[in-house]
Amino acid sequence: MMLYKTLRVLVLVIPVIILLVHVYREDRNDNESILFMLKLFIYGIGACYIAYYAEMYGCKFLCEKWGWVETTEGFKLVKTFVLVAFVEEFLKMFFLYIGTWKHKQFNYRFDAIIFAVSTSLGFALAENVIYVLNYGLKVGFARGITTVPMHAAVAIILGVNYGMAKECYKQGDKFGKAFLIFVGFMIAFLVHGIYDYCIVLGTKEAYITLGGLIVLMYVIAIVLVKRFAIEDKKIL
Repeated sequence: MMLYKTLRVLVLVIPVIILLVHVYREDRNDNESILFMLKLFIYGIGACYIAYYAEMYGCKFLCEKWGWVETTEGFKLVKTFVLVAFVEEFLKMFFLYIGTWKHKQFNYRFDAIIFAVSTSLGFALAENVIYVLNYGLKVGFARGITTVPMHAAVAIILGVNYGMAKECYKQGDKFGKAFLIFVGFMIAFLVHGIYDYCIVLGTKEAYITLGGLIVLMYVIAIVLVKRFAIEDKKIL
């Protein structure tokens, strides 16, 4: 029993720690406060539990008030893209924004990537807890090598846009700020939606698409982190 509990903790925590430490170590300038990152991590956990109840009551509303059937394609599309992907990415974006936009530590472009990943991995950890408690260790292992890195990858893309948006804002370009945040959010939302929809479909073609998406996102995330770490500069 003790071994099982230990395995559950390791499955939940290790992928999150590895990814967070990796991104943090790429910061070549002004390293962020660990306490501040922990705060964003906790924001992400809070966002997850808000999303969990929003999705649960959203599904209940569609079924009981509108008479939708969970096995229909329409329900699957709305659930994965609206109740899951949109709600989750919006909440992560919301907590990221209120927690960092005006903070004094947000003074380099690469900071945005660290902030976005911290918030997203807090979300991913809480989500993993829910899944492992409900479905067991096997699901936890699968999510550790697919879903958790996917949360980090879309967070990196969002963070890149978020950092450039802060630069636009500092230069007085309010349209540029709004546009870049919107683009970052839309990419995160669409990738998340496609990822979840492939899992829901469960067909051979869907899993091939899912595998290709995962590899593509890994490559993009690694390239973006390396590039923006090297090209990082202070936001003036």
